[in-house]
Amino acid sequence: MSARACESTAVGFEEGHLFSEAPYRGEGLAATVDALVGAAPTQLDRPRCIFSSMNGEYYWAKEWGVAAVRCRDYIDSEARFEHPADCFGDMGAGCGPGMIALAAIGMQKGYLPGSALVYGASDGGERAAALVARLEER
Repeated sequence: MSARACESTAVGFEEGHLFSEAPYRGEGLAATVDALVGAAPTQLDRPRCIFSSMNGEYYWAKEWGVAAVRCRDYIDSEARFEHPADCFGDMGAGCGPGMIALAAIGMQKGYLPGSALVYGASDGGERAAALVARLEER
């Protein structure tokens, strides 16, 4: 059994969040993913799975679309996309730890190959991301 670890983490902020009068551009998540990749060890493969806190509302899908286009060079072109809200509902603040656990369990059980990008976004603008990988990938 191999161990899993959060190889890197990053936080960011979306100026045009749900409660802001600033225009929404989706730049907060893209900048957060960019910072995450910049902090990751270079020898890791691109994430092959994305775990997202999106809950099915348009706003969150648009944000991932912006980030995916801006960060396409960092992510495997055939990466799976998972958003646990479709199974559990909106988990709120518990979503981040829950998704990290799902990624680690998926790797442990063998149905999630490679590393995973886990990200969460709050209504108030805060963004966070983690890269979860097997330790032997180092």
